[in-house]
Amino acid sequence: MTAITGKPAKIYTAYFSPTGGTKKAALALTSALADTDGFTEIDLSLPALAQYTFAADDIIVIAVPVFGGRVPAFALQQLTALHGQNTSAIAVAAYGNRAYEDALLELSDSLTSQAFRVIAAAAVLSEHSMLRSVAAGRPDADDLAQLTDFAKKISAKPLTEAPALTNIPGNRPYKDWQPMPVVPQVSDSFLYPLWSLLGHLPNSGYPQRAAAHN
Repeated sequence: MTAITGKPAKIYTAYFSPTGGTKKAALALTSALADTDGFTEIDLSLPALAQYTFAADDIIVIAVPVFGGRVPAFALQQLTALHGQNTSAIAVAAYGNRAYEDALLELSDSLTSQAFRVIAAAAVLSEHSMLRSVAAGRPDADDLAQLTDFAKKISAKPLTEAPALTNIPGNRPYKDWQPMPVVPQVSDSFLYPLWSLLGHLPNSGYPQRAAAHN
């Protein structure tokens, strides 16, 4: 029996994951959502990417890494191959332990422009792709358990009818991306912060940690 109420027709996950951490998070979340129903994977890193059109009663988890507080340009380009029809989407930004800044909002805006409806979103920790000692091994077993719990909370809602989130943090225009030297520090927090379908957001500011390349 599926864990999802308001069961979608098909479940998909699409990820851009140069070093595997973003994929790991995407698969954990999607597996928990799908339960025993199974799902289809789409690897956005493939250069010759097919065009995909999703039905209104489908659901898709879309995960990308954070690069200097932004979504990588190539990942945004690849996302244009995905076409929704007011299709429910869950946006995931995987960052390397500093902050995701405008990336989650940028991802959500990109998906909205492709006719998806972003009903849930999360920023998750992933091992830094350039400084592998930063957030090494993340997401780990505890992180994956948190993603499973997040999926259960999402599954309590009628996903194909859930409204779009309107309070995803970030700024427009998005920040300019500029490479910079970093002094990384590792946080114990995996999901920082986490948004559910309820759209609850913390009132505090964001931590200033090391640059994110996942």
